[in-house]
Amino acid sequence: MSPPPFCPPPVVSTRSTPAKARARSKSPAPKAKAAPKAKAAPKPATPKASPRGRSKSPAPKKTPKATPATPKKKAALVTYAPPSAPLMGVWVLTLAVAFRHLSPTLSSVLSEPASAPATWLGALRASACALIFAVELSEVLRGGQVEATHYMPESRLRPAEVDVSGLRQLTFFTHWSWCFLGLYFGLAAAGSPWAPVLFGIGAPSSLLVTVIVTFVIWPGCLEKSLDTTNLKDTPTLLMHNANSFLVVMEVLAGTQLPLELLPVCPLFGATYILFSWARSHTISPKDGVQFMYDFLDTTLPVKIQLSAYLGLLAVLVLFSLLTTAACWLVAYAAARDGERLVAAFLLLATAILCKLKD
Repeated sequence: MSPPPFCPPPVVSTRSTPAKARARSKSPAPKAKAAPKAKAAPKPATPKASPRGRSKSPAPKKTPKATPATPKKKAALVTYAPPSAPLMGVWVLTLAVAFRHLSPTLSSVLSEPASAPATWLGALRASACALIFAVELSEVLRGGQVEATHYMPESRLRPAEVDVSGLRQLTFFTHWSWCFLGLYFGLAAAGSPWAPVLFGIGAPSSLLVTVIVTFVIWPGCLEKSLDTTNLKDTPTLLMHNANSFLVVMEVLAGTQLPLELLPVCPLFGATYILFSWARSHTISPKDGVQFMYDFLDTTLPVKIQLSAYLGLLAVLVLFSLLTTAACWLVAYAAARDGERLVAAFLLLATAILCKLKD
């Protein structure tokens, strides 16, 4: 066989085809890993520029301005304030009931013959009468006395500083009670049959004055940081404290307050209230209607007026009963030789009720 003809080996070209070259040029060459960079400190945030080129800084918070309190409108000056019709009706009813029960009692009391007391007792009663009216006279003659009035929120009256010099001192319930107690001692020293009636007025009202001043008026002044100088002068202390001691001494002397005379003290209170109503527009005309005691204000709602009026009458009845009970206690102790124990008890109780300083 003849050998196959010689064929030269195929030459492999190292050049790549154009398509492969393009594909190779498109594939990215692998990059070397860069060393980790240290974290840079955060830059402070710069405020974004506003469209006008100004930096937009946060607006400061506006603190709301304190609006000044609108001044309270001054109440119109009240020049006439009569009591309400329901209150006037209850007042008339009080008088009718009191006189109905007092008429037979007064006739029997006044028909009794006058009896002069023992010499020493008459002298003590006359001295008490002289002391009471001497203090009252000094108060009337002392000038420059001013009393500030205060009213409840429901009132339509204007608070004012009222001149209470001279006879204007009789505007206060304390002076009424003090003077009626002095009248009692004068009539009792003379042996008048009217003395028990005056004792039924002066004794309970005096005890009421002491209790109200000690436990209501004086603490109220201290709580409101008001001046208490007027409460600490000698005449006022005598009217607020010596009155109760004089009553207790009279009870220890054996004076009795019959239960039949119980209505005289509420009748006395109703009379004082009528006086306050009638006097309210003449106490200080430039300040309008004025009352020395806010619970007597006739511009208050009718419910408050009736409650205050009936409350005052109830308190006067209560103190009348307490006075009658003290008289009975002394008489009971005297029958059993216990006068000293009862006297010590009553004097100690009276001392507790009194107040002399803040």
